[in-house]
Amino acid sequence: MADKKYTEALVSLGTAKAAQNNERVQQEIDKVKALIDQQISAQQTAQDIKTVINEGSPEDAANLATTSLKQFGGTDTADSLASLKREADALTATQQQDTAGRQAHFRQEAQAALAERNLRAAAIACEQALQYGDDPGLRRQFDDIQGSLNRNDENRKRAAELRRDPAHLEDAIAALQEAARAWDTVQVREEIDLYTLALQKRREAISVADFEIRGDVGIPFAGRTIAEELLPAFRPRFDLVERSQISKVLDELRLEASSLAGDDNCQREVGRLAKVRYLVLGSVTPLCGITVNARLVDVRSGLVVQTAKMVVRTPEEILRSLPQLANQLLMTDEQKCAYEQQLIQRPAVIVEPVVIAPLPPPPVFGQPPPPPIIAYTPCPPPVGGLVAADLNALPLPGGALLSAQFVAEREGPVKNRLLQVAVSLGDNLFRRGRYQEAHRHFELALNIAPGEFDLRLRLDRCRAQLPPPPPPPLPTVVIVNPPPVIVVAPRPRMAVLNFVINADPMHAPPGFGEWAADHLASYFAPSYQVVDRGELFWYMGRLGLSVRDVAVDVSARQWLGRALNVRYFAFGIVQQTASFNVTTHLVDVESGAQHGLGSIHVQDQQELKLRMAELASQVRANPADKARIGQQAQENERQLNQVRQLLKAGQTAQAIQASQEALKRQPNNVAMLTLLNQAQQQDRAAALAQAQQREAEQRKAQLAALQRQQAELARAAQAARQKAQQEAATRDETSRRAKEQQKLIAYQQLLTQGQTALRQQNYQLAAARFQSAVALNAGAEGQRLLADARAQADLSAKQQADALRARQAADVQRQHEAELARARAQVEEQRRQREAQELAQRNAQEARDQAAAAKLADESKRLLSQGKVDAAVASLQSARQLHPSKDMDALLNQALEKSAAAKQDAKARAEQARLMAAEQARRAESEAVARRNRDFYTAALQQAQQAFVAKRYDQAIARYQEADKLFHTDAVLNGLRQVKDAQAKDQALAEMARQKQIQEQKKGQTPPVQPKVTMLPPPQPKTPPRPQPPAPNAVAYYAKQIQAAAAYEKQQKYDEAMAAYKEALRYVPNDREATAGLHLAGGQKALKAKRFIDAAKEFQEVLKVSPNNAEAANGLKRAKQGR
Repeated sequence: MADKKYTEALVSLGTAKAAQNNERVQQEIDKVKALIDQQISAQQTAQDIKTVINEGSPEDAANLATTSLKQFGGTDTADSLASLKREADALTATQQQDTAGRQAHFRQEAQAALAERNLRAAAIACEQALQYGDDPGLRRQFDDIQGSLNRNDENRKRAAELRRDPAHLEDAIAALQEAARAWDTVQVREEIDLYTLALQKRREAISVADFEIRGDVGIPFAGRTIAEELLPAFRPRFDLVERSQISKVLDELRLEASSLAGDDNCQREVGRLAKVRYLVLGSVTPLCGITVNARLVDVRSGLVVQTAKMVVRTPEEILRSLPQLANQLLMTDEQKCAYEQQLIQRPAVIVEPVVIAPLPPPPVFGQPPPPPIIAYTPCPPPVGGLVAADLNALPLPGGALLSAQFVAEREGPVKNRLLQVAVSLGDNLFRRGRYQEAHRHFELALNIAPGEFDLRLRLDRCRAQLPPPPPPPLPTVVIVNPPPVIVVAPRPRMAVLNFVINADPMHAPPGFGEWAADHLASYFAPSYQVVDRGELFWYMGRLGLSVRDVAVDVSARQWLGRALNVRYFAFGIVQQTASFNVTTHLVDVESGAQHGLGSIHVQDQQELKLRMAELASQVRANPADKARIGQQAQENERQLNQVRQLLKAGQTAQAIQASQEALKRQPNNVAMLTLLNQAQQQDRAAALAQAQQREAEQRKAQLAALQRQQAELARAAQAARQKAQQEAATRDETSRRAKEQQKLIAYQQLLTQGQTALRQQNYQLAAARFQSAVALNAGAEGQRLLADARAQADLSAKQQADALRARQAADVQRQHEAELARARAQVEEQRRQREAQELAQRNAQEARDQAAAAKLADESKRLLSQGKVDAAVASLQSARQLHPSKDMDALLNQALEKSAAAKQDAKARAEQARLMAAEQARRAESEAVARRNRDFYTAALQQAQQAFVAKRYDQAIARYQEADKLFHTDAVLNGLRQVKDAQAKDQALAEMARQKQIQEQKKGQTPPVQPKVTMLPPPQPKTPPRPQPPAPNAVAYYAKQIQAAAAYEKQQKYDEAMAAYKEALRYVPNDREATAGLHLAGGQKALKAKRFIDAAKEFQEVLKVSPNNAEAANGLKRAKQGR
């Protein structure tokens, strides 16, 4: 319909009717049929008028043309009808010499046309009247009418261009509304209806942000690569927004990609500016396998729509498994619960508790790498009878800590199992070359068993293989006023256990606890680094722990937390009443205190989803504000239920008002923002349906009247045509010659008028006059003048359009800059407020941690003095977890050595000392080698960066490869990818420059001089020299080449099209249209040949010249997607 392919549209609507026959489809079918009938009627009427002009009365033809312009002035036949009107008027003028009378006649005709809002006929009448004498008032009236027509035509044309990209539908409708303000026609109203329907049916837009990378993954630029590969998987459901658009908006807002993960306001501003409704955020954690977590976020409200997760063994599996990740994100909540239950029922590996056994000998270098141990299971641990009372009994922050002696006496079984787990994981990682991860597990094992010499040996061997941190990148640009450096404090780590469900399965289906835990974790992600539940469950399974053990058993909670390196555990309980009570407790690993509390009352799963952000915010709040938070939760519940009931009753206006009132008090309330968007969407749909119904009824009456008028016009035109044909058949030779003489006079008058218009630089009017003249007499002179005038008119129109686009682009840019300034200020202010709040909370927490650690350190000294070494170690281990420092490490190491010594006799201690001395010698030697390797590695990276900046790409690649031989890190992989990409780009540019130089050399070469020969050729008959064609008019020749290039492009003859565009540029250098066409044809040619890099470059050149070129934008998308 947008391309006016009505026959194809009718076929598609017929198919839709066969699938679902309803009133809306029938209305569209009737509309398309009416448009087809209108098109046929207009064309037949134009043919009849042409016959009347040639064979009958020009007065009749002029009247018919005026009436036709009223009926069809907004259709594609308007230009041909206007030309017929001018022909008829010119013929009529040859029969009347009264110029004053003719001018008065056309004035009356113009006023009559204006009264009927027939602007095209009015413009022609004013134009004709001015031919008989200038009149300032009439000239102003003509300029006003022509200006309205031009605005109408330009805005309709612009709307048609914008319509090609669904993201610009709002702009297209705005252009049509502007066209309607200039001249409101039936055609414009129909186009507004069509575009509005397309807007209503438009799919939502989605994009994917860079994934957060939590360690070396083994893929260059892993976060960016995963996001780029994941985005196309959403094409069946959404319109995709290129990630480059997200990057551009982030750059304009001066934000990092990581800002999107933790700031709803940032997400909202980026989504608004990039025209994105949904954004996929995620993280990648390489730990005994690779875990990829993702969440689908509605950026308008901040609601987490769905979560997804996958665990793979190798980096290569990540990209292959991304479609599965996308499928999870597109699941409904019911489907996700069922999916979680399927995973539990069919786990890949059954996790059993550890069997205590002697530790294996340390691994050595050169052993074949084993398969990775995947520390993940979807199977949740047993609940163990946990109830809300168990969690409520936990102390508040600042309460009394449990006795270290009590902890030490109970921690034996958990510690022994964890020792086995840590050693097995560390050995596996060491043999696979994952030394940094192995080092952490060996440190944990040594804390558990400080007397084990083999653990120290493992640590020393591992420490020698740890790479140094990558050197900072070399500065390439000196910034005069650099932005303030934002130091991001490390986020505390936490783990979220499945919600304990005490409810009827009919209301809380299987998988509900897993679903709730994932959604809650998504809202914690900005402030905390959340450990994956699968890793948590694996450790709990290996340690034989239940959920209740982690909640109430101090030793179980502390050692599990140290194994996972987390500070907090989050527990949730859903208790069914008439509806659901949902409570959440954030428990400190070391102290066991309730660091955060949350409690809400919800009616169903959907309300819990809406209020999950509120529940997370309650947990992050100060527990001392429990009363105020509870009161606020009750008010939120009341308002939410009120809005949901209004929406259910279809009272969208009241729902919008209630939501907006609630948001005045809580502007970032996710639930209210979600319901407000839902209410507004329903309200727009209802208003559109009502408007369409009203307009359908009005249009039905208008259409009937219009069809009657068009039928009457068709009958009148047919009768006039038949009358003219009859008169022509009875006309004698003298009458025929008089008729031809009349045409010749009219032809000459039109030529004269056209030439006058040319001198006045009114190229559009000149072309119209010459067109009418050529229609009367297709002579060579008229054809030449018409070609020149059209070329001048096209060039003038193009220049005006370019100027208009430039003004519009400048206006858009100014508006965009103003929006950016406002958004930057808002985002920056909110960032400062959030950071100030987080800093205050962090400082308060650090103060509490420091005080608790000092208290534990004092207790450890007292215990050591009493000879209770194990209890002192337990106390110091808790103290170090709360507030790590060098002094605390020294105290702990001393206590660990005493603990190890206390468990050995004198002979064993001597043997231990001998082994330690030998190992220290080996350690010194290995550390020297490791130090030398780290220095070489750092130097190689620095040299590689320097070579890259200097564009010595081969040298940079060699240095990166040298660094890779020492330490295989993502820093090396990223650097190699960056260098190779830049090298390929520079090589392509050099090749283009070389080809251009070759072409220029060929153009500058002269034919070689032929050597003289002694033999004369046989005499040839003399032929007269071929006359050289005159130099073509530059503008006319340019227009001809542009038309030829467009024709070649339609036939997909891209080489011929490019040659035509180049020829056009010879006559009009630096022309934007020809330049854009040349690169567009080159891009299409490269795309057809699957040379996607070349195609992308060509399309980018088009967009530099013509930023709104939809065909180039679409081609660029296809080139980037490699199809």
